[in-house]
Amino acid sequence: MDNLRELKLLKLKSAIQLLTQLLESQIPFRIVVINEGVKYTPSLPSTIGKELEKQEIVVFELVNYTLASGEVEGKTLRFEAGFGLQNVGAIVEVPIWKITTIAILSPELSIFINPFSEELSPSNFTFNKNRIVLK
Repeated sequence: MDNLRELKLLKLKSAIQLLTQLLESQIPFRIVVINEGVKYTPSLPSTIGKELEKQEIVVFELVNYTLASGEVEGKTLRFEAGFGLQNVGAIVEVPIWKITTIAILSPELSIFINPFSEELSPSNFTFNKNRIVLK
């Protein structure tokens, strides 16, 4: 296994562990995400969806209900969020390897930076509830 590939997988493992700890401890945080691959269920109204599609990068703040609804499931961060003036609800699914930054909100502090988010593929590791195995 080459060193760069190993480093990428270690970053992914670190992101999963950090997100899990933040959610379990209910610590509000922000994620910066490469938009490609983010899913919204149900689909957002076209006006909101089209605006989001234009964005290469999206930012989500997980606080209050959004934070309480958050969970890490396998290779995905899932949470409920409201969008637009009407606060249209949707379940958001973020591929963890697409997260570029994780920051806690108080004090404002980046705790994770992923320079490999565009390159990393989810097929490079296996996950179960108790451990993450680098292939």
